[in-house]
Amino acid sequence: MVRHSLLAVLFASLVAANAGAQINVFGQNKIHYRDFEWQVLRGEHVDLYFYPEEDELARLSLVYVEETFSDLEVKFGHSPRRRIPLIIYASHADFEQTNILPFVPPEGILGVTEFLKNRVALPFNGSYAQFRHTLRHELVHFFQLSIQSETRRRHPRRVRARLPLWWTEGLAEFWSEGEDTLDEMFLRSLTIEGRLPSLRQLTFVRSGLVYPLGGSIHRWLAERFGDWRVQVLYRDLWKYRNFADAIHGVYGETLEELDEEFRHFFRQRYFPAVNERLPLSASATSLVEFAIKPVAYRSPGDSLSRFLFMSPSTGYMNVYSMDWLGHDQQVVIRGERTAEFESLHPFSSRLDVRDGIAVFSSKYMERDALFFWNLGVGQLAGRYQTEDLVSMRSPSWAPDGQSVVFSGLTVGGYSDLHRLWLPEGRLERLTSDRYEDLDPSFSPDGTRLVFASDRTAYGSGGSKNLFVLDLTTLETRYLTYGPWVDQTPRWAEDGSIYFSSDRGGVFDIYRVDSLGFGTRETTTLTGAFDPQWVEQEEELVFTGFHRLTYAIFHGAPQRDSLDASTVIALPEDLDPPGWSWTELNESPYVRADPTPYEAKFSLDIAAGDAVVAPGVGNAQGALFLFSDLLSDHLLFVGVSSFQGNGLGNAFDNINGTVLYLNQRTRLNWGVGAFRLRGLFLEPDLTTVFEETAFGGFGLVRWPISRFERVEAQFRLERSDRLDFRIAASQPRRIGWLAS
Repeated sequence: MVRHSLLAVLFASLVAANAGAQINVFGQNKIHYRDFEWQVLRGEHVDLYFYPEEDELARLSLVYVEETFSDLEVKFGHSPRRRIPLIIYASHADFEQTNILPFVPPEGILGVTEFLKNRVALPFNGSYAQFRHTLRHELVHFFQLSIQSETRRRHPRRVRARLPLWWTEGLAEFWSEGEDTLDEMFLRSLTIEGRLPSLRQLTFVRSGLVYPLGGSIHRWLAERFGDWRVQVLYRDLWKYRNFADAIHGVYGETLEELDEEFRHFFRQRYFPAVNERLPLSASATSLVEFAIKPVAYRSPGDSLSRFLFMSPSTGYMNVYSMDWLGHDQQVVIRGERTAEFESLHPFSSRLDVRDGIAVFSSKYMERDALFFWNLGVGQLAGRYQTEDLVSMRSPSWAPDGQSVVFSGLTVGGYSDLHRLWLPEGRLERLTSDRYEDLDPSFSPDGTRLVFASDRTAYGSGGSKNLFVLDLTTLETRYLTYGPWVDQTPRWAEDGSIYFSSDRGGVFDIYRVDSLGFGTRETTTLTGAFDPQWVEQEEELVFTGFHRLTYAIFHGAPQRDSLDASTVIALPEDLDPPGWSWTELNESPYVRADPTPYEAKFSLDIAAGDAVVAPGVGNAQGALFLFSDLLSDHLLFVGVSSFQGNGLGNAFDNINGTVLYLNQRTRLNWGVGAFRLRGLFLEPDLTTVFEETAFGGFGLVRWPISRFERVEAQFRLERSDRLDFRIAASQPRRIGWLAS
């Protein structure tokens, strides 16, 4: 069970094929760049695993999760017997090194609750609101697994009904936070375009649709019938043959009856927007489908603007260039196929262009790097990387081209603004606190920055406002203020600031002056993001959500005037404080001493089988997999026995394999031993032979990058083989073999 970013799952249809290869042995590599010094903090119900760089985050997480545990005990009417193993990572780059998952987790995965050891694992991406949401989401899954396990113990032969994904993931969303503006955008589009699936159809849906739609259905069920019925359904699930019968028994209505009611509810909720807002196809010109993060530029000598954008239309996330009329599309950067451009962060980072040089962020080996790309010659012009920052997002050029500002995430999980001075490569830290600072943009004179941040009184709930940073004094002041999300601001040449905001219930584009007064530029039915005012064309270019996907649009503003209560400039004598971390002052976990992590094996999987071949014999065997809590150490044990006519007793025919695999560091290594005895068939299906063999083997694996690795294996065995097709003069081959 995982929690995804909604932005990421909207692109999943094309990206999934690429991500699926990561699970296979011949797929992409998981690299352990760091040797984490794991420690354990123990709460009342939770064992929290962390490393020293995230000490403060760990103590805050323990407060969050213990509070959530108490709340969910009441909601579920259930108290899990097992303690919760919670593993946190200071960044997604660290999370991608986890062994808890058998594949490299894509950036869209915000957290996971797995089934073998009921472990909860998640990374921190700079936003405490999102982190707390994901923690609550995953804890709901932990409770779901616990209550279902208890039901199976009490009624081992009666549990037949299976819960669909929309129910489990939707409940986790509803009880963690509920719908946000992005969820509403998705649901509005589904409803108005007539694509809303029935509850029967939704039972078989496995895509990201289950998160917002499932959460909204749970909210509707709670308002209509009361959310106390959830614990009744879990408690009585064993009584019913299937999920539909369980819903009928607990809620008193069939799936079809509920389906009609919730569809009517959704129509009432979203259809009125058609009277007030325009679809993007009627208010702007579509340039390219299935694309995001546009940035317009004009090269010397060009009479028409061009723009860069990102798109996964080929199955890989690439950077493209296109002219203002939507022609002459060219691939600029081929992403996700080389170590340099492992991930372009399309959902969290934008590009910028000045004087023919594009600057963008990409994951390169262990951490992000800033890349400078010469658009004229199509070559790399420079790269910057530092050990102090794991993540570098949304770089923006200074007007004089002498520096770049960006949002950086430190190894300890602090999100701040940084300035890179060129060409000497000197790094200057502009902000330094716990708040999340994003998407900086220079003023035309280069003396100030505008950026989005949760350093507002509403920030603890996920709201973001715009702020202006004076680069001379490093003082910060509010530009906008309110309980909404203002994001991705860009300063235009005329001094105006364009940004996207959900203050009207839908993400629209707004324009303000340096005091915070301005207008709304769009009134879209679905949503508009990443705006840029293009002076030469006198139009906006932006990302729009249209027909359940993202596309690039441009068009003239549809302006309406706003009063100061909507886009607000604070009075000079008023400076509202940002939210604070009172939990760090009040919690007993702040002063608790952690203990070093000790790897201890526990059983993950045990499986057995038996085979009977009439007239030949029979065989039986068992397989066991053991691992430690972090899955850095694996122990595989397999044993079987074959009994056949004239081939000895069961003990003489025992086969066994033992393998220990260490995946704690970048160099993965393993050792094992085996004993083999029985009748075998060559791959050509014509040669039958009897063999007794024993020996040992070792293996090593060194990943050079996510796309290249070196492997080696050595095997030494003593073989005693009888090939039934060999001449009688040489009935048996005995000897030592090495490979």
